[in-house]
Amino acid sequence: MPKQQFIAARSSRHRIAVIALFRALLREGREVTLPQDVCRKGKNPVPDLIKRGFQRNKADVSPRLIFAALSAGYKFLTFFKNARVPESKEQAEIITYLRQKNEHIARAEAEKRPGRKPRGPATPPPKPVLQRISADGEEPKYVSRLFPRPRDSFEGRRKIPQVIVTAQGHTFLRHKRPQPRVVSDILRRKTWRKARINEVSIEMTECDYAAAREEDEWDRLVDEQLRAAGQHSRVDHSPSTSTYYQSVQDSYYHMIGQIDAERRNELARAKALIEAVKGEEEMLAQEVEEARKRGVRIVPTVIEKLRPYMKHRKLKKETKLKRFKKRRVDRWRGSLGGLEPGPVSSSLWFSRVQKKQAQSEAPTEVPSTLLDDCKEGTFTAAKPSCEISLPATDARSTVAVRGDDKTDEKDGGIDNTGLGTSSLGVGGAGTSRTVISKVSFLITGLTAGGVGAASVVVSKLRREKIEDDMLACVLSVKLGLRAIVGVLVRGVAGIFARMGRRDAELRDGKADVGGVCGFGEGDSVVRAGVGMPLDITAAFRITQAFACSEGIRVTTAGRDGAAEDADTGGGRPLV
Repeated sequence: MPKQQFIAARSSRHRIAVIALFRALLREGREVTLPQDVCRKGKNPVPDLIKRGFQRNKADVSPRLIFAALSAGYKFLTFFKNARVPESKEQAEIITYLRQKNEHIARAEAEKRPGRKPRGPATPPPKPVLQRISADGEEPKYVSRLFPRPRDSFEGRRKIPQVIVTAQGHTFLRHKRPQPRVVSDILRRKTWRKARINEVSIEMTECDYAAAREEDEWDRLVDEQLRAAGQHSRVDHSPSTSTYYQSVQDSYYHMIGQIDAERRNELARAKALIEAVKGEEEMLAQEVEEARKRGVRIVPTVIEKLRPYMKHRKLKKETKLKRFKKRRVDRWRGSLGGLEPGPVSSSLWFSRVQKKQAQSEAPTEVPSTLLDDCKEGTFTAAKPSCEISLPATDARSTVAVRGDDKTDEKDGGIDNTGLGTSSLGVGGAGTSRTVISKVSFLITGLTAGGVGAASVVVSKLRREKIEDDMLACVLSVKLGLRAIVGVLVRGVAGIFARMGRRDAELRDGKADVGGVCGFGEGDSVVRAGVGMPLDITAAFRITQAFACSEGIRVTTAGRDGAAEDADTGGGRPLV
């Protein structure tokens, strides 16, 4: 028979030996004579120390620890027998140990923190804000036993509470600050419970319904096989028996009923709280009227003072946000004006066209679609002040804007009388007496797939024609932008095959966009190096569309440099 492990709690012999040792130690410890200064409260402390030692070693199950504890117990039994002799060595050791222990206990009690003050009589629980007056099974109905408050129930000015509804639909009354912790805990538990009900109901609709249908189908198949084999069906077909699907449906309806009952309950609570707040407002109005009759003015609270200001500030912020969104949409629409298939033109463009019509002797109708009216050919303005040329070369060309007064003045290497060779740069100061400042703008970053960049240099804005000069700057920038958009949107030259023989010849050609444009009087110059290969057909169509909207004459230049008009038979006057 294999040797079994020793378990002290299951050994009757060990239990008897320990109990006998415990009783012997208590008997011998009581016989030890001790002076009164070591006895606590007139009682011999040795038996208490013995009991505490046995209690401390109660959980030991290791044979090694049990053997050591029993050995120490038998040694103390001999020690107590010898201590019974007066003035013996063992008795002196016990007295010395007890005195040291009493001193240690006294120091611990002196350093102990004072205990809590005894609680006073229990205060009665506060009255609930709402009390339900409807019976079970009826529609919930609440009344407030606390509000409106009588005047003698509080001190100071009456403060109107606020009805608060959380995002989950829970209603409560905020009538003091800070919000009590118990209110926050109740709202948290209600929110968690509602979220849990919603999760369970969603899980039923997504998973449990399908599983219930499969279980019912399985029972039906097994029932058919049992009937075919002549055995009794294991399914009870009585009307009172429900299927798996019916059980899940009943559970789902129960969850929905709980949600609906909670909603009706919160609605009834909200109505009762609103009535309570109205009662408080009526009481406050009566108190204010009574105080006014007595010649006393009730000063409004800080919240009541700030409430109109906060309302006005909120309205102002909303108006500012709407205005900002409208400007952003108008700016976006203005940047897309004149593009196919449907032009989106901003109000700024329409106002500019209407202004030109009013100044013209023979006003024309505003075109509905720019690209539809800007067909192939030459477009001549009523009072042409500039022109756009598209040289069909592969060299880097220049887009420049200049005025009508062709002077010999040069500025930074840029010829004001015509197209120069430099495509980028800003030079020294000008010599015109009407120049008020030198303004240089360097716009970089017009990138389309990493194919190139456009830069614009603006110099010398005249005081009299500063608006026209700025329009010239915008024209140059728009020309570069729309050329890039033309490449991205209409990159395939075959789309413009209807442009005629010249378009067919230049369909595979690559060229840069260049030209000369001017607005009004003055010597303002804008020069931008586009320097990116563009499909000549797409660039010409984009330039035509933009020039049509600005009243600019557009011509094409052949490979030999001679200007050629399109085949449409003349230009169309625009304003």
